Amino acid sequence: VVEITGSDRSIFLHNMCTNDIGNLAPGGGCELFLADVKGKTLAYALALCRETSLVLVTAEGRAGEIIAHLDRYIIREDVQLHDRSEEWASLLLAGGESDKIVGEMLNVDPPGGWCRHETGTSDGRRVRVCAMDQYGAGGFLLTADVETMSALAGRIADRGVLGCGLAAAEVLRIESGLPMFGADVTEENFPQEVGRDKFAVSFTKGCYLGQETVARIDALGHVNRLLCGLRFECDDPPLAGTAVSAEGSEVGR
Repeated sequence: VVEITGSDRSIFLHNMCTNDIGNLAPGGGCELFLADVKGKTLAYALALCRETSLVLVTAEGRAGEIIAHLDRYIIREDVQLHDRSEEWASLLLAGGESDKIVGEMLNVDPPGGWCRHETGTSDGRRVRVCAMDQYGAGGFLLTADVETMSALAGRIADRGVLGCGLAAAEVLRIESGLPMFGADVTEENFPQEVGRDKFAVSFTKGCYLGQETVARIDALGHVNRLLCGLRFECDDPPLAGTAVSAEGSEVGR
């Protein structure tokens, strides 16, 4: 988790990513890619616009690389980069009763719409509630400082909510087609190979780092590789990176 503060944060991130950050208002959010000068993907993330900051949520262990990359391009802009990965904790609350639990326990109207988020309270302490419908069961990503989240998780469990763990969340993520950097997306991929153009790429926003390559691919009309789902009829699916062949030829990994 990377928090970006400073008065120039919006225009700075707008110039560094594939999506339209300039039009985000507090409570809004979007998907985006960070790319290098050659248009290769450095990160796939959710960007959440808060009242005084922008927050990037991405794969575990990527905050340091993202901060180092962005910091190279700060010249005179009023922008500060903060790694919040250890300070903040998150809980995915999904299922049919999620709206009710959020409303009753966090004193907030549950936000609707992809990446919309609101601020609730738990024992007087702030908790961010972000709509995370892509897991296929409805739900919310709850984020707060570690102490607050630990107490809130206990209170939610006391209501009979089942703790599923990361393995269950990973199954839902894969089945819904939500990519994860490091597993499905690497620095060898162009953004359009990930298949999230509709959600993460603006083709009208103007210049940004890597935009020339992204625009050239758009002009050509296609990429040679595209992230997609496969269903395996076996108990133990192949490990990530395993070659996939059809009619004797490798067609992907």
